[in-house]
Amino acid sequence: LNLLPRELETEGLNAAIESFVERINSINRIQINYLPVAGIQEIDKEKAMVLFRVIQEIVSNSIKHSKASVIDIGIVLDHSRLIVEIRDDGTGFDYERCLQQKHHSGLKNIQSR
Repeated sequence: LNLLPRELETEGLNAAIESFVERINSINRIQINYLPVAGIQEIDKEKAMVLFRVIQEIVSNSIKHSKASVIDIGIVLDHSRLIVEIRDDGTGFDYERCLQQKHHSGLKNIQSR
């Protein structure tokens, strides 16, 4: 069973994220913004899969818990570093406190990746 989007395999990370954003925007009352990033296709498939899963988890958590109306996804390739920034206009949370609680498995999944 392959739970990854076909676009990730065939067209790369940008296409997979864009497709994910389009699906979420079409079924939720939330606006997700993503601007494709040049050079991201050079990321190997394993890292791309992990990055895609992390983005999915964060967006899902934001939709479920933050009461946000807008989510912005940004990725920056800076020499040997990859920086992912996901912001929303919803309610915040205490990251460290949430990691200590048993029912926050999504954050623990992200941290392990």
